[in-house]
Amino acid sequence: MPDHVIDLVGPLDIWEELPATSPGSSRVWLTDGHAIKWAPIDELVSLTKEATNGRWLHERFPCAGVVDLLPDGWLITERLAGVPAHRVDLHGNAEAAAHGAAKTLAALHALPIGGAPFAGGWDGLAHLLTGSVERGAVDATDLPEPYSRYAPEELLTIWRQGRPLDEELVISHGDPSLPNILLDQGELTGVVDLGGMRVVDRHFDLAIAQRSVQRNLGGDAVFLFFETYEEATDTRTDLIRLDHYHLGSLLVP
Repeated sequence: MPDHVIDLVGPLDIWEELPATSPGSSRVWLTDGHAIKWAPIDELVSLTKEATNGRWLHERFPCAGVVDLLPDGWLITERLAGVPAHRVDLHGNAEAAAHGAAKTLAALHALPIGGAPFAGGWDGLAHLLTGSVERGAVDATDLPEPYSRYAPEELLTIWRQGRPLDEELVISHGDPSLPNILLDQGELTGVVDLGGMRVVDRHFDLAIAQRSVQRNLGGDAVFLFFETYEEATDTRTDLIRLDHYHLGSLLVP
């Protein structure tokens, strides 16, 4: 490890590496006071976005404060209290985790979108997905059924054809899977992994969260998640729109 990183966060014997919860080459460690993330040079743009987004969001919503972004691929932030929402063994029950995750998204989506430093809307998401497919970042064999039956280019065409007539734009986390939501006794302590934040329809986040809740907490928790979110936001989930953004989220790099 570089000496300048150790000077900021302390010696290696106090670093605790976290297991990976998503694809990618980045690595994350925790100390008593810091979270340390390393990414290879080809992912430095994403790490820079994460730092920029984190600085913006920290003034408006619970997330870790950025300590430093070093040019050789190291992002150092404050360590948040709490544990990831997918760790049911530490929360006591799936219901508390689902409830906490839903309230987190509801509060994030209530933020004003003005001044956000992110690309916005369906067109911005379409640009991202098109680039992902064109450079071969989507492997159809890794997609769930029935999507794995189609080439990524076909899925992109299907997704484009289903464009909604309007949008319910919000500040989107970009990857609100349960490992990225930290809770303490069901209450939010902060969100992490902010490189994918954007202004986009709320159903994009809901589609990703639904998959994560289903996978980690089970089907009953999915109903509680949506019930809590809808009550907190006074909205109804549009199932057709949810399906559209579910497909789109599968093509995100």
